[in-house]
Amino acid sequence: MWGHEGDAIMRRREAFHCVSMFKVGVSMSNLKSFTQILSHVTNAIAGVQKDLSTMTQITLDGVAYSPAAILAILQAYAPLVTALMAAHNQLHAAVLAERAQRKQVLKILQLLAAFVTNLYGSDPNKLGDFGFSPKKVGVESAATRASSVAKGKATRAAKKAALAAVGSPAVPQVAAAPAASSTTTKS
Repeated sequence: MWGHEGDAIMRRREAFHCVSMFKVGVSMSNLKSFTQILSHVTNAIAGVQKDLSTMTQITLDGVAYSPAAILAILQAYAPLVTALMAAHNQLHAAVLAERAQRKQVLKILQLLAAFVTNLYGSDPNKLGDFGFSPKKVGVESAATRASSVAKGKATRAAKKAALAAVGSPAVPQVAAAPAASSTTTKS
């Protein structure tokens, strides 16, 4: 009846319906958590079953779907999100448990290392039995030591020279102000 103009009008109406649907709050930027997504998926399944099950074909973004195909996609997604949420919660609980014990374990390891070192000294074999290693003592070469001594002497000489250049601090002379006479006259 309408020809090509009718098809264009119908496409504009469908486009307007899609745009207005997104303005109502179905945009994907509002879906931030798994529970929100799962809620929207569950509601979409109910809506397709209730209102769209009698349609033969639904075109979404240029792709034709049957209501059964849309239901299959949405129903396959819901258990995945549920399983992912359960795994996420288990991981979160495990991380919290590890954090709670980490401080205690690190303190015990530190104290055990000190105890074993006091008991056996720095014997690498005994310390190695506990997974510890003796503290490494830095070895300073003769050249490094000589350089340090030379720098120290240069620093001391520079400080002495700076103090000699400044000399003793001059004490500023404050001129005595003339005393104000306290003459009062009676009238």
